[in-house]
Amino acid sequence: MLSLLLRFAFALFLFAACTQTAPLSITLKDPKTNAVRTCSAKEFGKSDTSFLASAVETCARQLEGYGFVRVNE
Repeated sequence: MLSLLLRFAFALFLFAACTQTAPLSITLKDPKTNAVRTCSAKEFGKSDTSFLASAVETCARQLEGYGFVRVNE
């Protein structure tokens, strides 16, 4: 019985770890000018969260190309 319970707990842990999604908001700061920019997306209804997270990540990478650094992750 204990073995079954441990297997269930492990499976639940794996499911929770695999279903976490990338952030829908990333804040970046330019260390030279102290300018702060935020890349974000909002869900409306049944939107594809992975697509939105990908768009936010693309925005952040573009800003990093201009010298911005992430202040939250």
